[in-house]
Amino acid sequence: MTRLGRIALVAALTLAPATGRAESAISLDYAPETRAVTLTLPEGAAPAAAPPDWLRRTGPRRFEGTLPPLSEARATAAAVGESAFILGALGWIDGAGSAPIRLSVPAGYRAVANRDLVSETQEAGRYTARFAGDAARGPVHVMAGPYTIGEAAGAGARLRTYFAPADHAAQSEAYLAAAEGYIARYSARIGAYPYPDFFVVAAPVPVGLSFGNTTFVAERILGHDYMRGRSLAHEVLHAWWGGAVGIDAETGNWAEGLTTYQADHALAAETAPDRARALRRGWLEALARGDAARRLRDFRSPAHAPDQAVGYGKAALVFHMLKAEIGAPAFEAGLRRFWSDNRGGRAGWRDLRRAFARAAGRDLDWFFDQWLDRPGLPEVRLGTAEVTATDEGYATTVTLTQASPAWRLRVPLRLETAAGTERHVVELRGPRTEARLTSPARPRALAVDPGFDVARHLLDGERPPTLRDALSAGRVAVHPGGEAVAEALIGAPVTRLDRDGGVPDEADAVVVAGATAEVAALRERLLPGAPPEEARAGRARAWVERDAAGRTWLFASAARPETLPEALQTLRYYGGASHVVIAAEGRPRSGRWPVEASPMVVRFD
Repeated sequence: MTRLGRIALVAALTLAPATGRAESAISLDYAPETRAVTLTLPEGAAPAAAPPDWLRRTGPRRFEGTLPPLSEARATAAAVGESAFILGALGWIDGAGSAPIRLSVPAGYRAVANRDLVSETQEAGRYTARFAGDAARGPVHVMAGPYTIGEAAGAGARLRTYFAPADHAAQSEAYLAAAEGYIARYSARIGAYPYPDFFVVAAPVPVGLSFGNTTFVAERILGHDYMRGRSLAHEVLHAWWGGAVGIDAETGNWAEGLTTYQADHALAAETAPDRARALRRGWLEALARGDAARRLRDFRSPAHAPDQAVGYGKAALVFHMLKAEIGAPAFEAGLRRFWSDNRGGRAGWRDLRRAFARAAGRDLDWFFDQWLDRPGLPEVRLGTAEVTATDEGYATTVTLTQASPAWRLRVPLRLETAAGTERHVVELRGPRTEARLTSPARPRALAVDPGFDVARHLLDGERPPTLRDALSAGRVAVHPGGEAVAEALIGAPVTRLDRDGGVPDEADAVVVAGATAEVAALRERLLPGAPPEEARAGRARAWVERDAAGRTWLFASAARPETLPEALQTLRYYGGASHVVIAAEGRPRSGRWPVEASPMVVRFD
């Protein structure tokens, strides 16, 4: 495609000055080769606030500036190659939120905003698209680039993709079909899709952002199955939660957790129960690493990384527990009521509480007060478990404990018997609860919360060691030869050990890296038991083990150890795995070690 010299973005505003109604335009011109921006306000328009810091005023209604490159951008505006994005493009101008918008770019380019598309034309070497204004939709976000548009009509909406030509050919049809399916799915469960359009725009930045009827997806990972699977479903659902029902952020952000539960978790559960279980376990592991002591009500924005484990994972678990508390029919009815009561406005946790209470026909104040306003998580432990024979079969008496002040919890139990598996639920309201389970067949094992259905602290031994344990360790010791790998993967300061030296007590993790045979020999000397089969598989590999002191050991090896830092660059994407094997071709193979002796499981035979 021929490279074009300038992009002009023109936003048309409808103004209402005291002298009468008039239409005028904000003109935004952009030159890709210099990243220069010239913006001219129409007569009667004035800034309501200071313009972005990359713009400077050069006249009464004229602003000029340079879009920052991506490395210097503050995540709101940047030029990346031939593409450009400006998030909150017009928010600093009076009346911009409710104004119609007209975007114009040279032929071969396309521009899009997160508003309803009204019309588009291509003439005189330019493409022009007009979008309706709507202040309730929030800030105006604009993206322009050398896109090819893919379009389909389905589920009551016009569906579009804005992809680079190669991605359009390879991915557009699949994205359009997936978007149609998700819109139909959520329209049936919640209420009709709230917008006439849904746009998927390939972004030149590593983001996944949703703005009502528009989602920006990182172009580098468009081809990943996950992106047009759970990720796209998540962004589509935000059209309802966070889009048409806005967030009353002062009272907490409920939308990320609800969207995560109703999209990511629901799709995982439909694919395979084990995937949903792994997702819940992952949320609990993230809470163990993050600041689980924070109150859920205090979560405001997904931009605050330390809060994401609370705002996404803990919140999703709260909705999961609420569904178990009131039942699936009442939960679904509560979602529909919440939608019908709040569409077109802003809602908070209090509105969710009201909708679910009405659907369930009972008070739920205790539930929301506990999970929104109480910091931290409960710590449930399996106390005693005994089996006795009865005239009808067998009785299993189990004691569960938790620290005071006690939480009110519904804890699932799985009883494995000679005749099959039974599932029970025990309600905890105090520091110690005793339950009696009867079964006609002899019990063989009892597991407490085996599906990780309760938001709680994970106990030592409930999960296997993972690569993330080592990669996020605060104090790391390194055996000679592993310095380069430790520096490449772990940001924490490292302590270099003597070749035969012991590991300092204060070390949280130990890194052993080098040639395949050398690392295998060190592993046999340093830890008891035989090394795993993965210790020699592939051309490079990494795995973690935990010693008797609870310390994590990260082993990494390759036939040519100098290739390890580069070979293991993808390791951070497999943080939840216990081992990763990198073959000569294809994606790395990963997995988790089985949990051999969980403190929440007791066996009777």
